Amino acid sequence: MKPALASNAHRPLGTHRLEQILSVRVARSVSSDQTVKWDGRRWGVPREQVRAGLRGAHVEIERRLDGSHLLRFRGDYLPLQPCDPVTSATTCGRKTETPKQRQKQNQIPCVDRTPLEKTMEADISTLR
Repeated sequence: MKPALASNAHRPLGTHRLEQILSVRVARSVSSDQTVKWDGRRWGVPREQVRAGLRGAHVEIERRLDGSHLLRFRGDYLPLQPCDPVTSATTCGRKTETPKQRQKQNQIPCVDRTPLEKTMEADISTLR
């Protein structure tokens, strides 16, 4: 059977982006270590792609048909990489600190006391 018109009847695609339209999209919030949880995993933005205002922001994750994962933040797309679940000291290549390590950094080193000051402290404590 021949078509009624021999010319191409398809309209041009124009500005539509099929990779966006045909992707799985979910809304998430970025945690303080600049990662997002999705699909039972943690995903992070590479260090060189991190932007101001990303922490705590509401973003959208896209899983494209080619298997890539992108994070949409303020109209821009940032690449996502899966974080290693085994490594606890780093999160997607970023070093995380435990509260104990943070406390050690905030401490001011004390000046050594002379032996006389040490004995005076011991004498005072026995008077109480």
